[in-house]
Amino acid sequence: MAVRGTSIGGGGGPAASSFPILADTPIATDASGLEFGIDVSTFPDLDPQFRLVSGRRAIVEVVMRRFSTPHGALLDDPDFGCDVREMLNDGLTPSVLYQWQHALQVEALKDERVFSAEVSFDTTRLISQGVLVIRVALADADGPFRFVLAVSDMTVELLREAA
Repeated sequence: MAVRGTSIGGGGGPAASSFPILADTPIATDASGLEFGIDVSTFPDLDPQFRLVSGRRAIVEVVMRRFSTPHGALLDDPDFGCDVREMLNDGLTPSVLYQWQHALQVEALKDERVFSAEVSFDTTRLISQGVLVIRVALADADGPFRFVLAVSDMTVELLREAA
């Protein structure tokens, strides 16, 4: 694990100066030495205590943000995002599910720390509870890991993280 002094927000100005310098905050690295970095936890919302995440938790959070941000919604990154909540309005035929599966895998792979991505859907709770379960299997330099999301028309929620 590397240690680096850094400021969150970067670039100076009032927003950057409102965050402390993290002089002795450990930065998680993978087996190849690639730094995962650290970030303030922002999923499902900005953490009010500004808790930091790193390692795989940081990857899970950014992939969840990618899966819950409408494509083109970020002015500084118009190719970011593929909002899975939109899928619930598409009429979930096998063809639509395949298209969304491919789109989510491509979206996850946009993060340079993700080497492979597989997405599968569980629709058993969709009719009774209005919830689509998404199982995500990613691999980074340290190997594979999984997490499970529950998607409704209003939320994207992390159900489980697993090694």
